[in-house]
Amino acid sequence: MIFTIPGVAYDLWGFGISLTTLPILLIAGLGFYLTTLIYPGVFFLFIVYEVVALVFALGAYMFMAIHKDLPGALLMATGIFVSIIAAGIQANKSVFLTFIWRFDHNGIYHLMQVVGLMLLLMGLLWSMLY
Repeated sequence: MIFTIPGVAYDLWGFGISLTTLPILLIAGLGFYLTTLIYPGVFFLFIVYEVVALVFALGAYMFMAIHKDLPGALLMATGIFVSIIAAGIQANKSVFLTFIWRFDHNGIYHLMQVVGLMLLLMGLLWSMLY
């Protein structure tokens, strides 16, 4: 997530703002890491950290899609939305799916992240080509 927000800031506001956000987010990432050392097993903090970044990115790419500022913005917003749903599933340990194998909440999360990342990649490529 640390490098996601500067990328979103670049798409939304340009290079200057994205360069400013990077050190701030590196410090936030270090703070998160140190917090997990002090309070091991506090996975909820990671979920909060991830959701804040993803909600910002979702809003930014929806804004760009509505205003047609970036050709692949709708695909990128869809990929981020899938990632948000995946994070919610990962936080719920009672979720599972049986399809050939039994997938627990972490397995479903990672499968959904594959879909989300593919949508993000398609949006990125669309944005670069058109």
